[in-house]
Amino acid sequence: MNMKANAETVREILWAMEGRGIEMPDRRTLDLIARAPASALEWFRPDAFSPDYRDAGDVLQSVGRLRRGAATLRRIAESMCNGIPRYDATARRVLNTWTDADTERAERDGERARAAITGAARVIFLEAFDSVEIETGGDPRGAVVKIWPKGERDRGSPIWSA
Repeated sequence: MNMKANAETVREILWAMEGRGIEMPDRRTLDLIARAPASALEWFRPDAFSPDYRDAGDVLQSVGRLRRGAATLRRIAESMCNGIPRYDATARRVLNTWTDADTERAERDGERARAAITGAARVIFLEAFDSVEIETGGDPRGAVVKIWPKGERDRGSPIWSA
């Protein structure tokens, strides 16, 4: 798990939520993660802190799941656009193709990634989860996952995107 990148994602989310005036529950834990030096991040694990703090390890793991889910959706979108390289015996070369089996696998993997993203967002946002919308798109040229404040999808910029 890339703890430094996960902590940077927490910083981005906090900054964006503050800028929109959305109150984050359990702000102390998120502040702790956002301000921690990179060398200390490896010590953030479940049950590492007092009961006054939410488990920083759980938050960082959830951010990791959020980022991995976004990477999975990006990989699927790129494969759908470009096809999968396979050797074609009649053409005697490798061609990029996309089959019905590839579509079924992509749909199954995409649903699993979207479920992981939603579950991770619930852990990160807690009660504030009801004040955000998660958008997943299939165009690999831009962000495939965007988290918006509820009702602001048509204007402004997302809280987080990857």
